[in-house]
Formats: sequence, structure tokens, C-alpha cells
Amino acid sequence: MSYDITLTSQLLLSMSLYLAFFLMLLECGRTLGILTSKVGLLVLHCM
Repeated sequence: MSYDITLTSQLLLSMSLYLAFFLMLLECGRTLGILTSKVGLLVLHCM
């Protein structure tokens, strides 16, 4: 029985790690998108 519990907790841990990694990637992508749009606007403004 304890084996099942450890297996489940390991699965939950790996899933939460994947989720955290995915959220971090999303956040990085959003920040990059904002930066890119700001740089693009700046370049267009200078031209």
C-alpha cells in the first residue's frame, strides 16, 4: 500500500514540476513578446 502512495506522490511531484516549468516558459515568452513589441515600436518610431 505504501508503494502506491509513494508512486502517486512521485507522479504528482513530476506533474507539478512540469507545470511550474511550463508556466515559467509562458512567462518568459510573454516578457519576450512585450520586449519585442516595445523594440519594434521604438524602431518604427525612429524610422
